[in-house]
Amino acid sequence: MEEGIFFGLGKLKKTKPDSLISADGKVNDFDSFFLILALIFNDIKGLVYFDRFVKLKKPDNLNIVSGENGEYFGLNTQIFKMAASNLFEFMMLLEKNRNIIDSDKFLSYIRKLSNDNKSLWNLLYHVVFSKDEILVPDKLDFKNILIQIRSNVSFHYYQSGKPLANGFREHFFKNSKINKESRDYAYYSIKQSAFDENRFYYADAAITAYISKVLNNAGDTETISGRIIQLSGFVSLVIVGLLDIYLQEKKCF
Repeated sequence: MEEGIFFGLGKLKKTKPDSLISADGKVNDFDSFFLILALIFNDIKGLVYFDRFVKLKKPDNLNIVSGENGEYFGLNTQIFKMAASNLFEFMMLLEKNRNIIDSDKFLSYIRKLSNDNKSLWNLLYHVVFSKDEILVPDKLDFKNILIQIRSNVSFHYYQSGKPLANGFREHFFKNSKINKESRDYAYYSIKQSAFDENRFYYADAAITAYISKVLNNAGDTETISGRIIQLSGFVSLVIVGLLDIYLQEKKCF
């Protein structure tokens, strides 16, 4: 049975707002860091829900050129690039806050984690701070891949022109492995008065080809994309473990 989307399944708990962030305007970097971790988890969960919804709508035949298939593949690419971008942002958060994660207080939280979560944290820490790449093919600049996806095709649209044009050329003019029918025409659907009927499939083709090129330059595409999704799952598990310890200390009731 496929997983669905269910809102608010967890039991509500509560604490005083000023136990998390002071009302007087004073900045506490440790508390701010944990507020960011909470937001990162929520963003990951949103992407998981998005992914579940898209998977539930998976077309029966993915081997034909159709608007339904184009929408499905386009949304899957969007989920992947957002997951990669979020993972990069998490890695940057750790990199910029090493004074916090190496502090005695934070390390006391790490010691309280389950053995599985401790192993996951050590893995993430190694990915961020070690020069030796793990979970990825030899000599792969893992963070560079995430940077390229995030900076060129995820948030920074103002600098996406050249990468997207290159991806467009890769799909339509170079990649002989692509279904000929999908390479012969730049597909789109447009109707100004009907939002749901609009999509520019050729833009999805361009971004998908660009990401594939970035990944192919580093190694096997399927393997690397799987590692990115896997690391995102690790991030969510560790965040929940850390926040559980943090919020236990903040309880007011």
